[in-house]
Amino acid sequence: GGEEEEEGVGDFFGLPGSGAPVFVGVGGMQMLPRRVLSDCKARVRGGERVDYVAKRLGDEKLEIFGVAGNAAFHDTSEADASKVASGLLGAFDGVLLTDASSSFSGWHRASAGAGVPYAVAARVRKRVRVPLFSAMVAFDAPLRDAIPFAALTVKTKDSPLWFASRSQSKPGMPAAAAECWVLVSTPKWAVEEIGREPMQDAGGAFKPQTDDYLQSVPGPALLVAFTLAVAPYLEAAGVEMPTARYLQAQRWGSAMPAPARAAGRDEHGYSAATTTEVLGVRYETGMPPLLPVSREAPLVYDRCPSMESAAEAARGFVALDERRIFYAGDFCSRRPPGFEAAALSGLEAAAHISRVLCQEHPAPGQNAATPESSRETD
Repeated sequence: GGEEEEEGVGDFFGLPGSGAPVFVGVGGMQMLPRRVLSDCKARVRGGERVDYVAKRLGDEKLEIFGVAGNAAFHDTSEADASKVASGLLGAFDGVLLTDASSSFSGWHRASAGAGVPYAVAARVRKRVRVPLFSAMVAFDAPLRDAIPFAALTVKTKDSPLWFASRSQSKPGMPAAAAECWVLVSTPKWAVEEIGREPMQDAGGAFKPQTDDYLQSVPGPALLVAFTLAVAPYLEAAGVEMPTARYLQAQRWGSAMPAPARAAGRDEHGYSAATTTEVLGVRYETGMPPLLPVSREAPLVYDRCPSMESAAEAARGFVALDERRIFYAGDFCSRRPPGFEAAALSGLEAAAHISRVLCQEHPAPGQNAATPESSRETD
């Protein structure tokens, strides 16, 4: 209603403006990896955090050291987490990293430390990060009859809110007495908030996000922005804004990578116009293009001059075969950031790791595979 609009504000992964099909995980996005892990009989060890990786003396095994229990969690105070000494968690044939923060040199709680070779960590560490805040809010009365859509993007200049969606509009979501909405901030507001409340203290130590902070600053700010965005529709319908019965916010310091070689960005996602630095970490403040890969929108990367080959640029993971340490995820990929890039990166990394380990440890009665024979059996 007369408010100045922000230029260049795009849809959120094609929503709500795209007419293409949108896929969501029935029962929540976590159900897809849970079912994959269940089907392949993988052993999942929850509540453990890796501090560093080291080669075991006497053989080729990689030992993982870290902590378990309350000290492993992001929101545990540094005073409590530092009381728990790192110990051996196990020895393995190879290590695959997927958390973007594992590439940090040490200050972040998710850092895997000096045990991750620079050759593996550098590609992820140099990637510009898109930070976001999100919030889940539950209202004591439904908005669906007054608001004629299930998702929206906000184009009002300086609004903290980028995207909002009604959770019950997704297939498979259980009915509930309260109507729930997910709110996602703009990268610009997230960077400004990280500047006000950094992720490191004055001594460089990691500062965990606390409920007191999340519920007093980011959560209310996103709720107010959402209230302003839907106010014209509620007024037209003669409906008052319902009371929020529940509000929980979350900080995503590395929500996704800035797109590589897109909209004037370099191979690391850096743009002189939209990249800023806070305590040594480079963040994206603009609205990056988040289009999915399709025939109409192919890969966003071009041949990167700093890479050895086009094949290396296209490969969606990082591998140091001689050390059997690997990195996968959308921070390794040159595809548009998000779930699709992360999933394809994982598939490519898994196929590569399988070939590497099978060559080193052939099954009984089999010869070690040569590169040529492994290609024939792909």
